[in-house]
Amino acid sequence: DPQGALKSSAEAAKSGVASAKVWQAATYAELEDFSTAEQNWPADDLLRLTYFERVAIYLDQGRWAQAKTESQRLQERAKGGDARLRQSQFPMAVALWASGDTDEARELLARAVDTAMSAVEAPSSAMDQRDDATLALHAALLLQRLGDGRAARRVTATLAGHPQLVAAQPVRALLAVADARESLLKEDAAGAIATLDPILDGTEPLQARVALLEAKLMAGDASSALEQA
Repeated sequence: DPQGALKSSAEAAKSGVASAKVWQAATYAELEDFSTAEQNWPADDLLRLTYFERVAIYLDQGRWAQAKTESQRLQERAKGGDARLRQSQFPMAVALWASGDTDEARELLARAVDTAMSAVEAPSSAMDQRDDATLALHAALLLQRLGDGRAARRVTATLAGHPQLVAAQPVRALLAVADARESLLKEDAAGAIATLDPILDGTEPLQARVALLEAKLMAGDASSALEQA
């Protein structure tokens, strides 16, 4: 309900909630009104936290250079904030990958996994631990798409020692996607499909649908792949 989101965020913005402008910009971007999204992005000195949505807005438009520049700026801004600094590695890696700097993206993704997994083992809070597990899984999933499954196997093994964390969303669903992509790397389309089908409840992450699309193609089921697309 983007119009409802715009109405609610506008009310919040009137009340002086600076981050509401972030959500307004993100909603305009969802509506593909990118110029209005840019106009609504708040001045940096109004924001208490580091927000990454502007990188996504540039990526949605294929503006790779701007996405990289914004990612670099956010990494500088996030210094001194451990969780946000760790998280800032991922949008930069995506921007590098999208612009063709695959080797550099791989290196940064590997570092993101390392720092996130270290934080999972020594968390500052339950929320930060969940966010770090999510960050590690996102980075590992992109590495899998680049043909490297080592990080995903490491993350899966480490998280197995944290059953309460594994039970939380989105960690549980992203782990299923990582398991499915491990099957795809082994050219086991049936295994990937069997792993993904149980998590398709309407709350599954986009990555689940992308992996399922690839699994259906690998299995030679073009019509089901089109459904996922």
